[in-house]
Amino acid sequence: MDENGHPYIPAYYGSKIYIDLSDESRYSDNYEQLLRWIFDKPFYVKPELGTTPDFLETELQSSHINTNPQHNRAMDALRHSRPNLIAAAKEYLSTAASEFEKLRISSLSPVADDAIVKNVESFLPFRNELVAFFNLLALHRDDSDTRDIVHRFFDDLIPFLYRPPEAQSWTEIQFDNFRFIIQELFMYALACFLKHERFETIDYILRTPYLDRNNPYSERLGLVSFRVFNKDVESLRIRNQRLNLRRYSIRVDMLKDRCALPGINFDLFMEIDFLLYLRGVLTDSSERPWYPETLVYLSFGRHGFEHITRAISQSYFEKLKVVLGVEDKKSLRDRLEEFEKQPQNLIRWQFDALVPSRILNLQQLATVP
Repeated sequence: MDENGHPYIPAYYGSKIYIDLSDESRYSDNYEQLLRWIFDKPFYVKPELGTTPDFLETELQSSHINTNPQHNRAMDALRHSRPNLIAAAKEYLSTAASEFEKLRISSLSPVADDAIVKNVESFLPFRNELVAFFNLLALHRDDSDTRDIVHRFFDDLIPFLYRPPEAQSWTEIQFDNFRFIIQELFMYALACFLKHERFETIDYILRTPYLDRNNPYSERLGLVSFRVFNKDVESLRIRNQRLNLRRYSIRVDMLKDRCALPGINFDLFMEIDFLLYLRGVLTDSSERPWYPETLVYLSFGRHGFEHITRAISQSYFEKLKVVLGVEDKKSLRDRLEEFEKQPQNLIRWQFDALVPSRILNLQQLATVP
């Protein structure tokens, strides 16, 4: 014993755990502790882990998508106008397009819509990264090179909308995750360009056809319009019925709930949806128009969105008209009158009809300098 009455312990035992049976006052307790250690029956049992929080599940599912190095290079090149800007942007978007394969659902559980929703949620961090790039690109650079790069990126995503050629068995809803996230991303990219008033870039992306390489319902390669990105997501309709949610559209609800990015509010998102619909109506009435389902959230007593409202100015209308695909206000009025005089052309939600000329506030467009 030392001077304090503590037993001497050899140095090499200093880090060991031991049970002291020399103290008679604690002998019974320590002896029980010894037996519990021997037979692995501790006093306190560690509780089992609970359910993993949703946000951690999202991180785990998206962590296998790795575009960070390319994204950082592209963002740095944009911020500092580096000579390698075009190469860095092309590298990033090319890598990002190839990474979409990792989001593919190889098989579906009996409750298929759950798997689709979970997959779409896992895309959020990747989506936010891409939108940050599009936003910075729209702010810093607008020329033919960047337009081509963005167009090619979405061109490369079209095969994901269909079954891959090697697939032997599949269901159509197996690709619903891609149909949701690619349309959402397409709209966000255009919303970024609209926010920064890059109207000619929007016109180029909408005017230039896309190559439909992998459509199993077509016997040859073909060129398609931007409407290729506007596809139904049947699994979300099934979900609405299965859970008896009685919503007009689960898809629209999800788009609205996910619209939480700096500088891009849901009004801007609805505005680009309306402009996509209007572009189709005004330029090619023979093809099914873009279906602007987010406008179900639009108050029908309202006239115009931000950029459309600004077009009351003649000078602003002259810039915006390239997005609409018209030459002047007269041609816009004539085409809309022709379209709206056929009631079956108008989209209806219950008792409300989507009348384009009202949302445009057509009579007021280009009426002041």
